[in-house]
This record gives sequence, structure tokens and C-alpha cells, in this order.
Amino acid sequence: MHDYLYTYLPKRNTAAIDGILATGLTERGYEKYRERTGKRTKEDVLAELDSWKPGFRRSLAISALTNPITDDAPAEFIAFRDAKKLYRIDAAKLLAAGLITRIESANTGNRRGTHTVKRWMNRDIDWSKKQPGAFLFSNVPHYLLEMKRGRIPAEYIDEMR
Repeated sequence: MHDYLYTYLPKRNTAAIDGILATGLTERGYEKYRERTGKRTKEDVLAELDSWKPGFRRSLAISALTNPITDDAPAEFIAFRDAKKLYRIDAAKLLAAGLITRIESANTGNRRGTHTVKRWMNRDIDWSKKQPGAFLFSNVPHYLLEMKRGRIPAEYIDEMR
């Protein structure tokens, strides 16, 4: 059996060439981080993200879900899904190649905050019971993959639609 993780990227992206880039390597999508951190510049945003959990470089991490957003999700999640492209990440191969520095699981139900894991649990998210909020991943269990070079190479991902 193969374990995959999933992520959504803006429709215009260079993932097929450059792979999936972590927050620290791209200018795209900074508004949500500016809003969350209260910082204005890219450098200040990245410094704030990295200060949230010492030893874990959030700026080099990529968010991933255990399954894609389903059709029974609330309208806000459907709108998010339909405005993006879905990519499947071959996380088992990334781990085997030593490209993942750390894995953190976030918002996992009864546990608060994040904790380090050595592997992920491939449980499906029940999207129908998730409440829409200002930030998609703040309401959904997901993983943060801290990558050695801040990117997932293109050969480890597949465009799903």
C-alpha cells in the first residue's frame, strides 16, 4: 500500500517544473500569513512563523492533507478547492529519500498545537463536519512537512486535476 498526502496550489503555478515550494521560497499567498502574524514584510512574516515552534522551520514547510476536499464539504471549502489545483505528494518516497527533515501534525482533534511525528496516519478527513473559517487549515487536521531545501521536487508529485 502506498501513502499519499495532498495539497492545493494556485491554478497558475510552476509545480511541474519547480516542484512545490515552501512559504519561504515564494512571494505568492503572503496575505494570509500577514493577517495571521500581523507582520508586513516577507522577512518579518518568515521570522514570526519560525518563532512559533523553536527547532521547526515553518518557513521551509509545506502543508498537506490526508485526503482531498470532498463534494460534501461546506461551500467555503468547495470554493477553495475549485479555485486551486490538487496535487498528490508521494510522501513515502520523500521520507525514503531523506528529503523530509521533520513532520508536524497540526489541529488533530483533542491535541492542541503541533507535535513531531515520524510518519502520518492516513485517516480520511470528514469534510462534511468541518466548519468554514478564515483559514482553511486552521480547521482541518493536516501535516506540515519541513523540507531540507524548502521544496518538494516535481518527481514526487502528481497533478490530480
